[in-house]
Amino acid sequence: MSATSPDNDNHVRRIILHTDMDSFFASVEIREKPELKGQPVVVGSDPKGGKGRGVVSTCSYEASVQSTIKCRNIFIG
Repeated sequence: MSATSPDNDNHVRRIILHTDMDSFFASVEIREKPELKGQPVVVGSDPKGGKGRGVVSTCSYEASVQSTIKCRNIFIG
């Protein structure tokens, strides 16, 4: 029998927690810089020091309303 079988008196109870943290990093950035509150905030990477492209990791609600899509390329130029 498996450890989670109802017939097993010594069964192991598992708790699975799924947390949706899509806007977590944007919220932290807004908390650290209150002047960003109410503005569209995008958090992403810029691997080439401003001369290349990165990827959007997350965005604030205000940015998502403006059709900012996570995993979209960021072009800086």
